[in-house]
Amino acid sequence: MDAVTTKQALDNIIDQLRFYKIRITFEAIEPVYLAEYKGSEFRGCMGEAFRREVCRFPGKKCEECNLQYECEFALMYETPLQQSHHLFGRYTHPPRPYIIIPMPGKNTVVDSGKEFYFDLILIGSAIDLLPTLIRVFDTMGKIGIGTKLSKFKVVHKEQFIPTQGFQMLNISEKPVGITFNQL
Repeated sequence: MDAVTTKQALDNIIDQLRFYKIRITFEAIEPVYLAEYKGSEFRGCMGEAFRREVCRFPGKKCEECNLQYECEFALMYETPLQQSHHLFGRYTHPPRPYIIIPMPGKNTVVDSGKEFYFDLILIGSAIDLLPTLIRVFDTMGKIGIGTKLSKFKVVHKEQFIPTQGFQMLNISEKPVGITFNQL
């Protein structure tokens, strides 16, 4: 397969992927101290909240759990590669079905009463987890974030619509999917 054919094949695969971009805005209840790389903080806090919301066997590792192919947490954070997959043995886990884009800037302290946010791009079947994620965002604020586990609350949940920008998220409506080029 030559380079042009390979690029066309990859373009076809990317064109078939579904993406959904949301922005979650929080308000600090107390000063929030974030690491310089905020994406890691958001991923860890979201993961802990996600596990608390959905894990039926919290003391068990995902790879030891009978529900690893059905569990929403495992699908987001510990996605196992099915033994029937042609790349099984070469890879153990496929890429995670989401991308976190933290708020820009180098500021690592959010004062009480101030807002901060992150964008979350859901990919493929992860879009179906949106109702669970809405609960997870609230749980994140109760757990806290950063080294001091600072508390915060959700103030806005928005979806990205390519022709309109960020709009209020209504989970009862079908998500507006976007293409790779619209991210």
